[in-house]
Amino acid sequence: MLYEDFDDEEWDDDDFEFIHPKRGPIDKVFYPFDSKEPFKSCTMCQTQFEEDTDFLIEKAVKGNDVIFELAMCLPCAENMRKQLSEDSLKNIEKYMSSVDFEGRAQHFVETQSDKIQDYISTCLVSGKEIDPNEEHQIYALCTGSQMIYSAMPYAMRGAVMEEIQELLSPETRQELDDFMDQYLIPDDLRDLIKGRPVFV
Repeated sequence: MLYEDFDDEEWDDDDFEFIHPKRGPIDKVFYPFDSKEPFKSCTMCQTQFEEDTDFLIEKAVKGNDVIFELAMCLPCAENMRKQLSEDSLKNIEKYMSSVDFEGRAQHFVETQSDKIQDYISTCLVSGKEIDPNEEHQIYALCTGSQMIYSAMPYAMRGAVMEEIQELLSPETRQELDDFMDQYLIPDDLRDLIKGRPVFV
């Protein structure tokens, strides 16, 4: 996820009084690939998710294959964001400036939809239909056992993620590679997956 678009302040009731997002059980599409239950702890710090814990889920999928997946508490997501270079953050912000997150949130608050395909069937950035058989990434914001239906969940096509990757500085790419090495990539897949953009 592009975490700078969803900092803690954005969910302050005083700033967004009109937004009352629907909540519901975490959809199974956001479960770990090898589990019949939602994520239980943060991928980075291993902190157990309590009922009041806010956390993010990101998955890269292609067909029935999960390329990588993670769940991250907001403090760890913020710490990771701080590792990105200033140039990378500016480039990402400019690239994402065409996305009307507030309008998207308002639309789904008004429709009160909890049908997951309403949120992840098209690409957040390009607006093109997501082909399940092509690589894409999906994102969700959760609190405890509940998923928030607002601007998130959303999906981004692999082509969009590749464009974002090209905006990253060498320093940021190295940081993301190091993250993948430490938390996400089995040894036998490291050469295949390394270099893919991960945003939380």
